[in-house]
Amino acid sequence: MKYRLCALIPTYNHHTQLPCIVRRLRLTGLPVFIVDDGSAQETQAALKSMGHIDGVQVLRLLVNEGKGAALEAGLKAVNTLGYTHAFQIDADGQHSLDDLDVFLDISRRNPQVLLSGKPVYDASMPLARRIGRWLTHFWVWIETLSFKISDSMCGFRIYPVQAALDSMHKSSIGRRMDFDIEIMVCMFWDGTPVVFHPVKVTYPAENFSNFDVIKDNWRITKMHTRLVFTMLAKLPAVLLRRPDYSCLDAERSGEGRKVNWSDMSERGTILGVVVLAICYRTLGRTICSIIAAPVVVYYYLSGSKQRHASSEFLKRAFELKSPGRHPTFVDGLRHFMSFFQMLLDKFAAWGGHVSTHSIECDDSEYIQRVMTGPKGGVMLVSHLGSMEFCRALSTMIKKNECMFCCTLKMPSALIA
Repeated sequence: MKYRLCALIPTYNHHTQLPCIVRRLRLTGLPVFIVDDGSAQETQAALKSMGHIDGVQVLRLLVNEGKGAALEAGLKAVNTLGYTHAFQIDADGQHSLDDLDVFLDISRRNPQVLLSGKPVYDASMPLARRIGRWLTHFWVWIETLSFKISDSMCGFRIYPVQAALDSMHKSSIGRRMDFDIEIMVCMFWDGTPVVFHPVKVTYPAENFSNFDVIKDNWRITKMHTRLVFTMLAKLPAVLLRRPDYSCLDAERSGEGRKVNWSDMSERGTILGVVVLAICYRTLGRTICSIIAAPVVVYYYLSGSKQRHASSEFLKRAFELKSPGRHPTFVDGLRHFMSFFQMLLDKFAAWGGHVSTHSIECDDSEYIQRVMTGPKGGVMLVSHLGSMEFCRALSTMIKKNECMFCCTLKMPSALIA
């Protein structure tokens, strides 16, 4: 099916920022549908004038039914007109449109995903909203059994229309401020990948919110309770229909990555880790390394994106240590193997197979001076660092030596 995108703007008594939003959207050629959710006369008059702009249509609900109801009506309307994707954007102007072209391009390259803005806030964000959002993030992680959804409340997103309508048909989605959260969770359950791209968000002083602190917070509380119990009741289906992140277009020509590495799925499985742990426990580290070596080689040869990322890292590392040297096939394979050895370090720590003889210390006198000095410090640890090893080691040595020994073990550690 040909990709057809339109903009969908629900509004309830917000109209002052709409002309600027509509103007910017029309510059990209997007048809704009504004859903008036029973606004007052002043907003109705403003929307009526905008309805005469080429490429802009206004859909009106006679009474205020809520943001979710407005978006549901809008999605059904654009679906009948043949649009495959709908770009939801709030009407109050809080979302920056500076990066709009990139955002739209990500969706075109990944039409199967629900693409959402990941808010980047300035100092104008109220503390109460910040706390409320983090509480919702926590519950969404539980409901989805995943950390893939990093923000479920942003009203800046592009829906694959049919997938959204299918999820709405299967589940009773909230019709007010709980809609944004619940539709994202339900679509994730139904196998739709959710991907994020940063968007700047501001809260202008003259802006007002339609969020009812008491009623909407109560609706969201009930929604999270319902979603948790629904997840438990549908647990096998939730686990079986995980979104597939392996086929996403993660590149943007000449401008770097469009889809963050954290949005890509792991290539391994939990079963593989369990088998590896059993192998380590029964056969020991050396035999386990020999058995797993062909597996590491397979992942190195078959993982083109991972191999490319490794090569780019090694180029930068060699440039600092040995200018002019370029990473070879063997260097890349050793890099992959080092990650495997780091996993075995975790098994060793979990099983208590560590000792103080495992410590390799560089410039211990400097570290000791820093740790006994009057100032505190910040430790930066490389991705290959094993925190599990340090925790296990700390239980084996005297209390006053714990932090010092743990500090020595961390590879690539910098103390400031």
